[in-house]
Amino acid sequence: MALISRISRFLPVAIMALAGLATVVNAQPVTCNVEGATLAHPVVANPLSARTAGNTELVGDIVISCTGGKPTDAGLKVPQINLSVVLNTNATSLVTEHNPAHVDFSEALLLVDEPNRGVVNGIPAATPLLNCGNTGAPDNGPLGPGVCEITKPVNPAQTYDGTPCVVAGAAVVKLPYGCGRPNAFQGRPATRPPAAPNRIDFLGVPFDPPGVGTGITRILRITNVRSDAAVLGRGGSHAINASLSVTGPFAMFISPSTVTVATSSDGLTVSAAPGAVHLVEGFKSAWKYKNIAFATMNATPMSSLPYPYIVGDTLSPADAAQNVPGILYNTEDGFQWQPSNPPPSTNPPTGYAPGITAAVPANYPLFSAGYGGLNTGIAHDGVSSSGTRIALFFAALGQTVTVPNVVNLYVSPGTPSGVMVLTSTDPDGAGAFAALPGTYTTIHNFGMVVYEVLYSDPFDKEYADVPLTVSGTLHEAAVLSLFAPFYLGANPTFPTPTTAHPAPTAIPRFAIGNPTVILVKAPPPVTTPVPPPPE
Repeated sequence: MALISRISRFLPVAIMALAGLATVVNAQPVTCNVEGATLAHPVVANPLSARTAGNTELVGDIVISCTGGKPTDAGLKVPQINLSVVLNTNATSLVTEHNPAHVDFSEALLLVDEPNRGVVNGIPAATPLLNCGNTGAPDNGPLGPGVCEITKPVNPAQTYDGTPCVVAGAAVVKLPYGCGRPNAFQGRPATRPPAAPNRIDFLGVPFDPPGVGTGITRILRITNVRSDAAVLGRGGSHAINASLSVTGPFAMFISPSTVTVATSSDGLTVSAAPGAVHLVEGFKSAWKYKNIAFATMNATPMSSLPYPYIVGDTLSPADAAQNVPGILYNTEDGFQWQPSNPPPSTNPPTGYAPGITAAVPANYPLFSAGYGGLNTGIAHDGVSSSGTRIALFFAALGQTVTVPNVVNLYVSPGTPSGVMVLTSTDPDGAGAFAALPGTYTTIHNFGMVVYEVLYSDPFDKEYADVPLTVSGTLHEAAVLSLFAPFYLGANPTFPTPTTAHPAPTAIPRFAIGNPTVILVKAPPPVTTPVPPPPE
C-alpha cells in the first residue's frame, strides 16, 4: 500500500511534467486522421449500434492514422504522449483495478500498429500482441504501473513489434525498465482532479513519429470503450460522440477531433400475443451472445455470415479469445484474450474478416506481471459477464404461470435463427449462466424469470414468442419485460458502478426506464386424465 500511495502522489506530477515538455523538440508536426473503413482496415467497427437502456454499451473502435514528425533516433527512448477520449455521456468501461490510492485502470485499450492482425489483403503484418506490464514489458519505472518505455530499434518498422525482454529464471521482477517493445496500453478512468466520469486517459504512451517519406503510417486503435447510452434517453436515435485530445513533447494534431462512435435506439419491444409474450428486437444485433465461442459451438461456421443456428443446441462454452483488432464479433465481449482461453481454432473465425487470411499465432495473452507493484487487471479487459438477458416479471394473483425453459428466436416463421435459455440469477438478473433444470418453470402469484441469449443472428431483427399457461379462473397474467441485469442508482446521472463505487461490475447492465406492462390471456395448463384404479 505504501508503494501505491507513493505512485499515486507522484504520478500526477510526472504526467504534468511530461505534458509540459516544450514542443520544439520536434519541429515537424505529426498529423493524424480518424479513419473509416478503408482497404487497409476493411472491418473497422465504427460507429456501432447501442441500446438506449444500456449502461455499458460498446462503442466503435477509434482508428487513428498518423504521419509526419521526426522519427526517434535508434538507441534513444521513444517520447511519450498522453491521449484522452471524452464521451458525451459517462464512460463505463470495466474498472479492472480500483484501490483507495486511486490508481485506477480501465478495460479500454490503445493498440499501436495493429498487433495480431495477420495478413491483410496480402500484406503481412505478423506482429505479436504484447501489452505494457506483461512478462517481458516491465512497467516498473518512475511513472508507475501501466507506463512503459521503448528504446528505438535500428529498423523503424520494429518499434512496436511485440519483442519482449529476455526473461531469465525467477528474475522477472528485476527486468530493467525500458526493455521490450509493447504495443498495447491500458486506459485509466479520469478519477484525478479534474475528475470526469466521461473521460478515459492513456498516459505515458511511447509514440515514435513515423516521419515523412518513410512509407510508415502509425496506427492507433482505441477499443473496449463502453458508454452509458441510458443517460441520453429512450425513444428515437441518439448519437454517442467521442472527442480526442493529445499532449506530448511535439506538435500532434488529430482530425476530426470529435467523431460519432455509436448511435443508440431502443433494443426491445414487447406485446401480448394469444397465449404468449411477443418480444421483438429493436434493431439488428441488439440481442447478443456473450463470446465468439457461442457462435462456433451453437451454429455451423460458414464462409459467409451469419452462421446458421444448429436447432436444439443450447451450449454455454468457455470463452475463446477475441484478439484480432477490428473484427466485428457482434458479442457482448470486446477485444479480449484471457491467459486461460486460447483463440478459436481458425482465427479470425471463418467468414468474420474479409481480407484477413490468418492472424498471428498465439503468443502473449493480456496479462499484468505486477512489475510496478500493482496488477492492473488487464486480463479482464473486454470480458463480459453474460450474453444479453431478457427478464420477464409475472403477476397472476392466486394463479401459477408456466413458461418453457428454452425459447427459439426467429427472423421469420420457419427455421429458428437462435435461442435463449432460462438461467438462475440474483435478484437483479445477474450472475453466471446456469440453465434451469427441466423443460418448464412455474411462477406462483408473483415472480421473475430471466432468459439469456446463447445464439442469435446479428444481421437481422429477430423475435421470440414465449408461450405461457396460467392456472386458476382468469387465465391471464400481467407481464413486464426489460433487459437484465438491471440496476437503480441513487443518482440517475451517475448510474453505478463508478470508479469510486465499482460494484456492481456486471457487463452488460441496464437501466430501468419506463417499462410497459401488458396483460396476456393464456390457456390453462393441460392436464392428463388419471386412469381409474384397476378393479
